[in-house]
Amino acid sequence: LPGRGRGYFTRMPAVRSMRVVGVASDAEPVSVALEPGWNLITNPLGTSFDLNNVEVYKETDIASDYADARGTILGLDAFRFVAGANDPASGVPEGGSFTATTNVAPGEGIYVRCLSSTGATLVFRPSASPGRSASRPAPAWEFKATVTAPLGSATGFLGQTSGASQGF
Repeated sequence: LPGRGRGYFTRMPAVRSMRVVGVASDAEPVSVALEPGWNLITNPLGTSFDLNNVEVYKETDIASDYADARGTILGLDAFRFVAGANDPASGVPEGGSFTATTNVAPGEGIYVRCLSSTGATLVFRPSASPGRSASRPAPAWEFKATVTAPLGSATGFLGQTSGASQGF
């Protein structure tokens, strides 16, 4: 089913422009569910977005930064498809290549690999939305703790940042 944050490929019999009309708001964060394996997703926000600013959730664990999730929850790279040259017979690209990327334009589709057997969720937060800010100040100190038990694991961060407030 179509949904915000899901990517799609279309193949037309001839070169043509396609207009997709929808209603979207950049006022709220957007969650994009990932299935185990490769997922074609799109940037659901109205501005270019760096994947390093995406929050990654696995089951009930706390959020991980994209960089921390690489190689554990997510694959090491995300890929964009770059269409090749037009085929002389059909007049449209019949092939192309995949290039690694971290910056995604609005509506651009990319492939992300989910390594977790239970899937994961990516949360795209507009820069002005509340919650964990992608532009948070660098901590004076930070401690990352991962607790592992027979039924799973959880990761948390403790630290001190100038300007931080008490509470959640």
